[in-house]
Amino acid sequence: MENNYVTSDEYKLYTVRFMVDEEKEYSIGIRGVTTDSPLYMDSLVIKAVACDAPSMFELTNVTVNSATVSWQGSADKYYVHVDGIAFSEDYEVTENRVHIGNLAGSSQYTMYVRPECQDVEMRDSAVFSFSTLCDDAANAPYYERFDRPDVLPACWNNAGGDEMDDAYRWNVHMETATDGCLRFDSHDNTYGNVNILASPSVDVREKGYRLSVEYKNPAGGPLSIYISTDGGETYADTLLSGVQYCREWNTVSADMDRYVGESVSMIVKSESNYSLSDGAYHYLDNFRVVKVAEVKGYEATICYGQPYSGFGFEISTSDLNYGDNVFSRIAESADGLLSDTIYELTVHVPFTDYYVEDVMVPGQAYSGYGFEGITEAGRDYTRTLRSEVTGCDSTVHLNLAAAVLSVEISDTVCEGGSVMFCGEERTESGDYTCTEANRYGVDSTTVLHLTVLPSEVVRRDTVCEGDWVDFGGERRTESGVYEADSVNALGCTYRTVLELTVLDSVSRVDTTVCHGRYVEYGGVHYSESGEYRISLPAEHGCDRVLLLGLTVIAADTAAYSGHACEGRPLYEAGFAGTMVYGDTVLYRTDRTACGCDSVTRLDVTYIPKVEAYDTVRVPDKVYEYDGRTLTVGGDYQSDGIDVYGCDSVHHLHLEFTTGTGAADAVTLTVVPNPVGLSVTAYVDGDWGVELPEGMRIEVTDVSGRTVYAGDVEERPVPVYGIKSRGVYLVRIISPDGMVYTGRLIVK
Repeated sequence: MENNYVTSDEYKLYTVRFMVDEEKEYSIGIRGVTTDSPLYMDSLVIKAVACDAPSMFELTNVTVNSATVSWQGSADKYYVHVDGIAFSEDYEVTENRVHIGNLAGSSQYTMYVRPECQDVEMRDSAVFSFSTLCDDAANAPYYERFDRPDVLPACWNNAGGDEMDDAYRWNVHMETATDGCLRFDSHDNTYGNVNILASPSVDVREKGYRLSVEYKNPAGGPLSIYISTDGGETYADTLLSGVQYCREWNTVSADMDRYVGESVSMIVKSESNYSLSDGAYHYLDNFRVVKVAEVKGYEATICYGQPYSGFGFEISTSDLNYGDNVFSRIAESADGLLSDTIYELTVHVPFTDYYVEDVMVPGQAYSGYGFEGITEAGRDYTRTLRSEVTGCDSTVHLNLAAAVLSVEISDTVCEGGSVMFCGEERTESGDYTCTEANRYGVDSTTVLHLTVLPSEVVRRDTVCEGDWVDFGGERRTESGVYEADSVNALGCTYRTVLELTVLDSVSRVDTTVCHGRYVEYGGVHYSESGEYRISLPAEHGCDRVLLLGLTVIAADTAAYSGHACEGRPLYEAGFAGTMVYGDTVLYRTDRTACGCDSVTRLDVTYIPKVEAYDTVRVPDKVYEYDGRTLTVGGDYQSDGIDVYGCDSVHHLHLEFTTGTGAADAVTLTVVPNPVGLSVTAYVDGDWGVELPEGMRIEVTDVSGRTVYAGDVEERPVPVYGIKSRGVYLVRIISPDGMVYTGRLIVK
């Protein structure tokens, strides 16, 4: 008994007959399959029956002249009887279905089904009614008055609405015993419930035909009427669209010449408004497709709020609206199928209120639409007019706004894009101003605030060690520069550059300072070499520890010695150009490569100019001196340089003598020379083997001052009396007047 699926929005009776053995237990399973709607089951009955009646009839394969009817039941044989107009047939079948042929189109039939096991009259058995399809389209002319009580004419098809309650569909309504019409209930019907009524198809074989129908809708929902050439699948023309509050019978019609060679039908769409009004119904009457002998058109004008009477029309004020109101009536032929005369009336109702808008220039008087001299903008200036043609009064309402003389607009474009503004192409972000005369001849200023979105955006972010930044769909946990391409809301492609700094929780700084200086962290001075662990204030919410490696550079001091010549500046590096005038100590402070001070000390020895004076007497008339040959006695000078590079001047007094009394000047041998201040120097001369008696020694400094004098007592002769550095002249004088000279340098 599986896979017996029943799909329905309402409860359906499902009967299953089965045979079981006595004194055994059985399980009955019910399996339901659904998607998004619930399943309901009620009234489960299990009982022994002698014979079950047919149920759940279904009509399939219905055509104009045949139909197949099936049902549910468990009998082995069924007797079937079918009745209709000029039709009565009996069938005997052994399955739950019967095929019925030789039927008439557009006809209704009643079928009775009795199982073999049921002993009742045929009329008391299960009953089912059905209708065949409509015949082919009727030929024009066609006329339907809807005057048969309670019977919807053949081939008028209701679609939609409520299948369970025919009251909510189109039905025949008898206004008198002999005069009927079709009516749709919009009163108690569910709000928004829609019903579609389709007329039979009518063949239009030649020109001259016109389709017409009478309608009214006093208080129902929207009523629409269309023409279709495909049975309602599509609409070829719209005759009415959402008409409401039409309290009197009116006629709508359409020329059929454009449909020659086609079959046309009228499609009526009715929508319920669930109104409480007694007149909440739609009405249709006198559907006709006939030839028209003449169409007469009339026009009239009536003031708002007045009824119209004329040309055979009686129109109430409730059916007249502002503008053109079109009405028609048909003067039918006697039998309704011959040519008609159509009267069409257009009633124009002038508007009582006209609303206009205009703009005035501030500071100027406004004139227009019959208004003069208005100096201020306002919403409702009014003036009343009476039409010379219609005699109807109307009020003109003027909404007067002040012209905007200054406007600011904003725009955004992608980099590389542009905006045309004031006749120029703008490609850079900025504020641009354009002043032009507006349509009133007054200068109007427009300011454009243009933003050009960059093709590259730099984003800087800082996080703590262990944290991350989501960028480009990835988690970034290390300091660095990252790039990602994106598209913004304007469709601009741009590149985002992330400059990410990840703050280390522990960082190290190695630094060097000079002696006497310090580094400072957290208000603490550090001035000694060493390793320090320093807790720093949180940055960007991150705790930080600094490892400081500090090196303190000791003071750098160097000592040097040098000399300075009298009358000359120093040439020592760092002291060059300095003039001194005696022994002294100089200091110089320099900045080393690491930025510390370096002190240099220079001990300066002052070297005076050496001037020696000698008197030489020679017997000959020729004397060689300083590369020169002297033949005349007199005073001579020789300039030289001592071992320090200082100036040395020798003064010579030369005398030429004759005879035995002549004296000689002989040069001494001085060793060691130069000599240290604490070392004794010795001199010797060409005196033969024996040291002559009576010789004296004199030692003078560069100024000619005698620093020592004494008798020569030993050989070599020691030089005494020298207590300072300098150049000294040593002279030894023999008793016979011979002078022995030498120069001694003491360091």
